[in-house]
Amino acid sequence: MTPDEEPGAPQSDQHPARLRVGLIGAGRAGTVLAAALRRAGHEVVAVAAVSETSKARAGRLLPGVPVRPADQVVTEASLALLTVPDDALGPLVSGLVTAGVPVEGRLLVHASGRHGLAVLDPATRRGALPLALHPVMTFTGRADDLDKLAGISFGVTAPEPLRPAAEVLVMEMGGEPVFIAEEDRDLYHAALASGANHEIPFAWRRGLLQHSSVRRSNSDAEGRRRPLRGRNAAGRAGSRRCPPSHGYRNRRTRRFCWKTGNVACSASRRRRRLTR
Repeated sequence: MTPDEEPGAPQSDQHPARLRVGLIGAGRAGTVLAAALRRAGHEVVAVAAVSETSKARAGRLLPGVPVRPADQVVTEASLALLTVPDDALGPLVSGLVTAGVPVEGRLLVHASGRHGLAVLDPATRRGALPLALHPVMTFTGRADDLDKLAGISFGVTAPEPLRPAAEVLVMEMGGEPVFIAEEDRDLYHAALASGANHEIPFAWRRGLLQHSSVRRSNSDAEGRRRPLRGRNAAGRAGSRRCPPSHGYRNRRTRRFCWKTGNVACSASRRRRRLTR
């Protein structure tokens, strides 16, 4: 973006499939994503913002776009971008459907890393077209975030018929789509949270997910969310007690057995010191 270029200004008036974009939730991420779509040639028709800070941010990044109530934003748009907090996403979708807001044939896109498509189910049952496009990036809400989107990975979950549309939208915003299956969304979110805590680059996390096949079953993903438990010699999840041959005094200690990973007894600790 050049210094004298208006934030989010369309690069071309001619777009092969121009969408009418409505934004609900003018936070730091939502306004930047809407501005990126606007710069790609789509029309941002309305934004729903509550706080004065959000309205000011929308005015900076989306100049000239009117502020409307959420139901009017969806009504006027062919693509509704829902960028509210994770906990508010489900109630927002349910509220729109309950209020009778027309969603049939409209793209409903959220940018949450925590949620997949299930959170959009109430609208999907009414004919909405659901997409989950999560940019792996920390947003500041400033205009320079638009340029920082270049090359950023997006965690994408989409129904099979909508995968090409999701891919095009991400690429138009400057990102790179990484498709995540619905059943792996929890694992994906956990990997991102772990990576953020330990400053691990997303390229490494993406490789980890792909190496893990990113196609795990729900039961397998659920097993990875359970608290860590000890495993017996056969590798199966077992009790936290060491085998009798290890001494069994784990009630008075809080160390881990060198062999099983369970709370160790004093005998196993002595054995570990001897093997070092």
